[in-house]
Amino acid sequence: ANEIFVLDMGDQIKIKDLAVELIQLSGLEVGQDIELVYTGLRPGEKLSEELFNLDEVPTDTKHDKIRAVKYDEIRHGETFSNDIEKLINLAQEGETEKAQKTLHELTGFKGLG
Repeated sequence: ANEIFVLDMGDQIKIKDLAVELIQLSGLEVGQDIELVYTGLRPGEKLSEELFNLDEVPTDTKHDKIRAVKYDEIRHGETFSNDIEKLINLAQEGETEKAQKTLHELTGFKGLG
């Protein structure tokens, strides 16, 4: 079986905390030298990232910080190239919904709910 590995990236951090720390490390002060501006989410952005689809069952590996998902078949070669070309063409044509549907079909993603 084929496997895809996912690294444990540690605890999540807030982007605000990262920005404040970078500003302070630069010798500046938030609110005095630099203002933080909240713009909200842009189309396609999300607040968190799912590492696995609902039907994927990650398993432990011999390394503490690496998880694996096994697949019976992984698309590759010419088939994979054709799939990627199709996705690029749909994206360039502005066919967002069709591109998302095609991507979900190719990955076996069933949706979140």
